[in-house]
Amino acid sequence: MDGKQYVIVCTFNRTTEVERLIRELAGQTCPVFIVLVDAGTPENYGLNELALQESLKVGEYAHIRSEALLPHQRQVGVDLVLSRHPNVGEIHFIDDDVSVYPDHIRRMASILRSLEPEAVVLGPRDCPFNQVRGWRLWVRSKLGGRLYKSGLYFPVRGDIALVEVDWLPGNCWTVRSSVFQSFSFRSYNFFFAEDLAASLAWRQLGTLWSTPDVEIDHRVSSTGRPDHRDVVFQSRRAIWNLAAQYPMQLSQFCVLVVEIFLILKNLTLSIFTFRRRADATSKFHGHIDFLKSHSVNSADQDQHLRP
Repeated sequence: MDGKQYVIVCTFNRTTEVERLIRELAGQTCPVFIVLVDAGTPENYGLNELALQESLKVGEYAHIRSEALLPHQRQVGVDLVLSRHPNVGEIHFIDDDVSVYPDHIRRMASILRSLEPEAVVLGPRDCPFNQVRGWRLWVRSKLGGRLYKSGLYFPVRGDIALVEVDWLPGNCWTVRSSVFQSFSFRSYNFFFAEDLAASLAWRQLGTLWSTPDVEIDHRVSSTGRPDHRDVVFQSRRAIWNLAAQYPMQLSQFCVLVVEIFLILKNLTLSIFTFRRRADATSKFHGHIDFLKSHSVNSADQDQHLRP
């Protein structure tokens, strides 16, 4: 594969994860240029800079400060890449708590290029998603990759073939650069459910695909991650606003019906089970918070900074 591949990594005070990911990207089987969009404290910014200098040479990376809003950080990275290299074929986005294999970038770019021109985004297989059994495995084999009117969406089962999907998890994407002629991550201003927002917008431009031939390990760092209550509330609120923007794909009525079901489910778990009681209780209150504010208009959506 000729030319460098451009990788955008957005981070917020996760120096340990960034150091590991930089080493993995520096060891890729094709030349890469890393754009680290950093919203961390000055101290963590300095540690990340040292990690870049230890693993990469001058000219192999750019380290940019940014405000702590994930869609904005991603667009900052895109703007830098396209300003320097407007003819780049694809851009890779990898979260700071994702682990990749040495041939990840080369294989993702190769698979995306082999697809039809209408294919605009490609996602890999997430290893933890394959460690499910029983009814969860059946759900993902039947429903994975689909987006439903209720705003529910499930990961793709890992061992299936290359498949077109309705949405892709936001932890790792490879995107054709031509997409950014008409799309900007700044078109939505919230952090939670941002992968769904991007997927809905990209589906207006082409098709999304998931491949089982490239694996990642999303380690789901606990650093800066909010509790379940806030995640549930903000995610469902974002989906409610997206339903108003994309009425053909989502229904606000169906979103509310699912909320009632999830409230009853988590209430039951929090009362009658000891296992994961705290999580169920926290999620229950998150859904209640959403119902109390479900009438919020998308124009009034708060600026939810990355935690």
